[in-house]
Amino acid sequence: MAASNPKEYGFDVKFVEKLDRDNIKCAICFMVLREPLQGSTCGHRYCKKCIEDFHEKNPKKCPQDWQDNEWFKDLGKEREILDLKIRCKNHRDGCTWQNELRDQEEHLKTCDFETIQCNLRCGEPVLRKNLQNHLDKDCPLISTCEYSDFGCLFKGTRDQLYNHMSQAINQHFSLEMKHEIRNVKKEFSDKLQEKDLRIQEITKEFDAQLKERDDEIKRLRKDVEDAKKDFQRASNEINENHKAIDETKKDFTRVIDETKIDQQKAIEETKKDFIGVVNETKIEQQKGIEETKKDFTRVIDETKIEQQTAIEETKKDVTQVVNQTKVEQQKVIEETKKDFTRVVNETKNEQQKILNESMENLSARLDATDKNTHEFINSALRERSDHVHNLNKKLAEENKLTLQILSLPQCPYYSFTIENFKTQFEEAKKNNKIISSQNFLTANGYLGLLEIYLNGYGSGKDNHVSVYFRILKGPYDNSLKWPIPWKSFSITLLVNNREIGKELHQSSSDGGIWKDHFIRPIGDEVIWVRFSGKQMESPGNESGRLDVSFN
Repeated sequence: MAASNPKEYGFDVKFVEKLDRDNIKCAICFMVLREPLQGSTCGHRYCKKCIEDFHEKNPKKCPQDWQDNEWFKDLGKEREILDLKIRCKNHRDGCTWQNELRDQEEHLKTCDFETIQCNLRCGEPVLRKNLQNHLDKDCPLISTCEYSDFGCLFKGTRDQLYNHMSQAINQHFSLEMKHEIRNVKKEFSDKLQEKDLRIQEITKEFDAQLKERDDEIKRLRKDVEDAKKDFQRASNEINENHKAIDETKKDFTRVIDETKIDQQKAIEETKKDFIGVVNETKIEQQKGIEETKKDFTRVIDETKIEQQTAIEETKKDVTQVVNQTKVEQQKVIEETKKDFTRVVNETKNEQQKILNESMENLSARLDATDKNTHEFINSALRERSDHVHNLNKKLAEENKLTLQILSLPQCPYYSFTIENFKTQFEEAKKNNKIISSQNFLTANGYLGLLEIYLNGYGSGKDNHVSVYFRILKGPYDNSLKWPIPWKSFSITLLVNNREIGKELHQSSSDGGIWKDHFIRPIGDEVIWVRFSGKQMESPGNESGRLDVSFN
């Protein structure tokens, strides 16, 4: 029997006010009467759909007293029921709507708390108020372009994404090239900035060394100035010594002159005394005159000899002192000249050496910097050329892969047809033959195929049609999420376009109860999803075709 719509039977509602439900309840579905029909004899009321289903096997009978009746539409009771105020069926989820029962259908079309299916039929039930957020963030059928990091703003379903990927190859290549050029420019700019900073550091070091050399030169100049001052001071001291020698000579001459004068005075006085003594003692000392003369002569001679000896010794000492002073002054002057010349030469040599070393270091660093800069530019150009070559190679591979992918059937709806179903079914009973579909891409881009056992497999053998989905290595495996984050999938069997069975598998979490099977395939991995919703002991007269739909 085909499935019926629950909305055709009684109302399952919550009234605002407490009511006696027995007077408005259907005795078949035990819900509030929908389109009530009343028996002409017994007066019992039932939902139109409920009593019509009952009359298919029991025409005109009343289910409660089994009397034959004529059944007519009870418009008064229907109006009475539709006038009753009810709460929204989603009031437990937060809906505050309250109104007459007749307005319920219109309200549910816009109720934010009504559970609806995703517009893209991804199989995920969502509240109407959360639909936009689901489409923006959670829907597995909505994907962003894999070139979004390069600036592509495309966003759409998997089918739209496939079309976009095949039509926007040049755009993606241009975006990637621009992205790479920006990266190369940034890298080149960073390295140039690093080189500039290094040059600035070298310049600072060179300036510091120059300053250090300038300070050294200033110090040497100061030493030279101090040496000049010392030389000038030594010269002044020599001049002072010359002056002192001249003064000494003058003093010596003055002393000699004074000594001569004193000696002359002494001689004169002695003569005077001698004459006086002689005159006074001519008589008494006549005899001793000769002796006195002799003594006097001897004394004078001795005095003269002593004076002459003293003068000669004094002259010798003065001459020796003068000569020694001149020699020492000459030595001091020569040594001072040598020291000054040596200091000046050493200063010049040191300055020249420092300048030569600084210029050599600066030249070497500038040469190294130029060499590194040229090497960096050449390396960057080579890397850029290699990268462009790799991009062209990658683009060719992606074009080839895109053509291969576009040639594959693509989900979310994949249908596999088995012709001559009856013949295939009879053969499957004998050898349990496996029938495989071609490879196809599922939702989100997972590659797989279907395997069908017409006579069942395992516990379903001989009484089921068993359908398995096998995961294969696919072109998008590196960028896909693993395990496969499916929350639902369904398998439908149709014989000659007539549905004979359908199974829907749902879970509230990504991957659900199958996530242990939904791992990324290393070899040929199998997801053992067995369809067991329809027993098929014999195909009967169904000799047409069998369609297996996977969603």
